[in-house]
Amino acid sequence: KIAREGLANILGLVVGGRELSAAALGYDYQGPAGARLIPSLYKSGEQLAQWEIDKPFLEALNQTAGLAFGYPATQVQRTVEGAAAIAEGDTFNPAVLLFGPRRD
Repeated sequence: KIAREGLANILGLVVGGRELSAAALGYDYQGPAGARLIPSLYKSGEQLAQWEIDKPFLEALNQTAGLAFGYPATQVQRTVEGAAAIAEGDTFNPAVLLFGPRRD
């Protein structure tokens, strides 16, 4: 624990290292808008380490790809979830494709 704290302290002094130190300590710091790819890659890596293709993995991968390639990943996620809700018969409202299914 002491070594991890020391590494995080040193990384905090380096430009761009603050984002890495937050990831190393397990904090959910997203950093400034231009550096959000770093924690997103870390989150995708955590999901990949579980060796299971599930909803959280696909969501993390979508968010990372959206940041890397510049497409609206959140809207893609809402549209996919809305299409799944229509396909499963949970709703018949076409607006769910724009806003996503209702979260209770």
